[in-house]
Amino acid sequence: MKNIFISYAADDPVWDQASVLELARAIDAVGAKVVWDVRHQASQGRKLSLAEWRDWMNSALEDSHHVLCLASEKYAALWKRDEAAMGGFGVAHESIRMNNKLYFQKSRNHGWIATVRKDGAQRACIPDDLQYDCSDYEWPKDRDMLMSHVSAKAQPQPIPAPVMTQHAPTESVAASAIQAPNPLAHQKAHSIELLAASTELQAATSASDNLKEWAKPASLDSPEKLVEWIMQLPIEDLSRTMRELRNCYAKAAKACKDEASKNAAASATAALYLLCVCRMVAIDTREQLVPVPGMEDDEAAVKLMASIVSVVLAGGRLRLQSAAANGIPLAEGTFSARLQGFSSDDELERALYATVVLSADATNAGLKTGPLTQQEYADLQQALEDIRNVGTELQALTLVVLGSPPKPGHRFRLAEDLQVPLFHTADEVAIQVLGMPPAKLISQLKALWKDVGSDIRPASPSAGHAAQPPWQEMLALLQQLVAQTKGSTDATTLQNQLAELETARTTGTKPSRDLLASTRRTVEGLNKVGDGFSDLVVRAIKFLEYFQ
Repeated sequence: MKNIFISYAADDPVWDQASVLELARAIDAVGAKVVWDVRHQASQGRKLSLAEWRDWMNSALEDSHHVLCLASEKYAALWKRDEAAMGGFGVAHESIRMNNKLYFQKSRNHGWIATVRKDGAQRACIPDDLQYDCSDYEWPKDRDMLMSHVSAKAQPQPIPAPVMTQHAPTESVAASAIQAPNPLAHQKAHSIELLAASTELQAATSASDNLKEWAKPASLDSPEKLVEWIMQLPIEDLSRTMRELRNCYAKAAKACKDEASKNAAASATAALYLLCVCRMVAIDTREQLVPVPGMEDDEAAVKLMASIVSVVLAGGRLRLQSAAANGIPLAEGTFSARLQGFSSDDELERALYATVVLSADATNAGLKTGPLTQQEYADLQQALEDIRNVGTELQALTLVVLGSPPKPGHRFRLAEDLQVPLFHTADEVAIQVLGMPPAKLISQLKALWKDVGSDIRPASPSAGHAAQPPWQEMLALLQQLVAQTKGSTDATTLQNQLAELETARTTGTKPSRDLLASTRRTVEGLNKVGDGFSDLVVRAIKFLEYFQ
């Protein structure tokens, strides 16, 4: 059983006792042990002395598998021991203990500390020490992901080598042994949402004799019931279910009276199909890092498989977009950095810094060698986190490295610090993580895309979602950049471009690629003004890429 220590500010107006109790009960419900000073003092039946309380806190922190820091403005002030913040000796003491432990672990968090903020609260309420190296959750919006984090099997520190469930394509493996459902909560909800939007596909799946025969005695007469049934299927039944979903789509497409309904049916079919694929990923915990499974030597296939595994690990959503020339669709919902082979942290981090942080023009111009500075590394971490959290929906984050393999046993610190999978296509020993041979799965995905691809409208990464494109966030960032560069030629140019983007938003039209490209060039030029708003520049560029 895991010990989950809750660190919070007493008398916090954001995290009041009722809110903390709600969180504690949710943790209790998944079988973890909540370590909370209120409960400890109640168990003693008396008020503890300061010395007793300090000793308990020290041992509780040392024995905890995870620490949940309930972030707020007051918590952040107490963490840095701001004299203006009243009370809160506990938070100050806990911050010292946690910083000490991170120091002796060479600042490697490994998921030990996670931050939890109330829905809608800005990341500014998270203490600076925890901004870059901690899993961050919103409560209660990210309840399922947070519970998955705290309830997973306890792991020693640092994170061990991957523990994979090996199985042959035809071997029956209980669903619970393959993958706990919580990491697929977003993919599951996404499938229900899209299926509910297609009455034609619902009718086809409900009328399918094969699905009814296989599901006995369960009923599949609603999107929720069909998706729940898929979540419980053993591995060997998923392949035939995927083929039947394509048959259902063929029937649904004939019943569709317009392009919009056909698009809805195609999108829902792809979502259900990908839910089956994600179920095939056999990994014990989403916090592990894995190499890419063996497959056809094709970049699109590598990126698609990497995206699928990444979604399972990170709990994101996966969608398909326009297929590559060879018929393999690419994946939305993940970011893949295409990097040539690197065998050391320094080489990989330098290449990523040039790709993600610097502008395209600066990527190959005077690129430094050697390790990143502390500030450069922090900027890179923040840029990658911004990619993962762009807009209003969770993004999985995948790093795909092409070329020569790293040294045996090497674990890249950036991948571990960010808790993301790093896929290396040249691994000599490919770990089997899928419930069918990868080549067969690629073949199935090609067949699916042949069926549905022409009916799924090309769209932005938010296609098929209730979530709206992150207009407000992008426009607000650009407005901040205009204000901070006021009086410069670039500020005037950016103000005009901002006005055009605002017009596109209010009229509901997609901004032209020329406008997006010219705005990006202007923003990239702002790097020359100074470092005070470099984070704003990086985030603005990523939003512009999102719309492109």
